[in-house]
Amino acid sequence: MIKCDSCGVNITGKRSHCPLCGKMISGGQAEDYGVFPKVRVKVSYDLIVKITTFAAIVAILVINIINFSFIPHLKLYVPLSLGVGCAWLIIVVGVRKRKNIPKNILYEGIISVLLCLLWDKVTGWHGWSVNYVIPITFAAMNVFYFVMSYIDRSKNSQYQIYFVLSLFGTLISVILWLTGAADPTPFVTIPIGVGVSLLIAELIFRGKKFVSELHRRFHV
Repeated sequence: MIKCDSCGVNITGKRSHCPLCGKMISGGQAEDYGVFPKVRVKVSYDLIVKITTFAAIVAILVINIINFSFIPHLKLYVPLSLGVGCAWLIIVVGVRKRKNIPKNILYEGIISVLLCLLWDKVTGWHGWSVNYVIPITFAAMNVFYFVMSYIDRSKNSQYQIYFVLSLFGTLISVILWLTGAADPTPFVTIPIGVGVSLLIAELIFRGKKFVSELHRRFHV
């Protein structure tokens, strides 16, 4: 196994320089880790959670102290405290699923959408969560999974399954649009078109393999 002495990354194949830091390395044969290099993790998940939790609590305390001491009439402590809580949740989930990039992206996307829906509701419901966040977020996920299924061949089937799961988000956008809950703006219709186009491309270029994978995973 080739390991860079400078940054500690495990490197696939024979290389003269580290693809991560660029330092010269010695030759040898390494395990195949796919597209992404495997970097040593020196900090445990529990420690990261403790640090981020402590930082979030301190931030909320500081926000409340400043608000009540200097600008009590604005009452910003509720939305700002909720914002810190949302950031803490996203960071914790991201770190927890850091070893599985496809699942990490899915979890982060779903959590972000749910938090935006909650935020939109708490602030009086202006509709920006269904008119912008949901269609754009899931369209970005559609593109990511579709592209990665071609780039990272070792995890092709995994990315295809997560691509299908992200399409359910696009289906939600379609339902919201047809029921009138979301406005027919370009921010809604274009992301829907992107998701549908990618699904058609998947069926045309990898139809048999794609359908076979769906049948194997979902028994459809």
